[in-house]
Amino acid sequence: MKKYVVIIILFLLISIGLVSASLYNKNEVKKQEEIKLKTIETIKSHYNKYVETNKESIIYDDYNQKVGKIGANVQIDLEDIEIDENTKYFKISNLNYNIKYEDVKPSVDAIIDTRYKKYVVFNENIVTKDVTNFYN
Repeated sequence: MKKYVVIIILFLLISIGLVSASLYNKNEVKKQEEIKLKTIETIKSHYNKYVETNKESIIYDDYNQKVGKIGANVQIDLEDIEIDENTKYFKISNLNYNIKYEDVKPSVDAIIDTRYKKYVVFNENIVTKDVTNFYN
């Protein structure tokens, strides 16, 4: 009779231990998932199509090597990216350089000068369909 009682007690202790370990593991997984979501939310709070540097910042190449600096309060146009918990850098649009996500904040007023994209080279001939007046 004592054997059965000892076996039942051991079985109960092992079962309780396994259930406790399983619950602890589920709580740890849940905590890790919450940390991951909070990290992604923090990174996304720094991202926008147009951002502004919040301090003098270092810019990096694709190999995360320092290549230069950019001043504070400079507006930058960023490329669209998929953000996950491992995102540390944002890609600067039209350049092969990156900037740390902590060094920028979303820009409220995007006043990025794009006049250079509409530049007409003056040593080229331009043909128009209609009579056109040029003003100085």
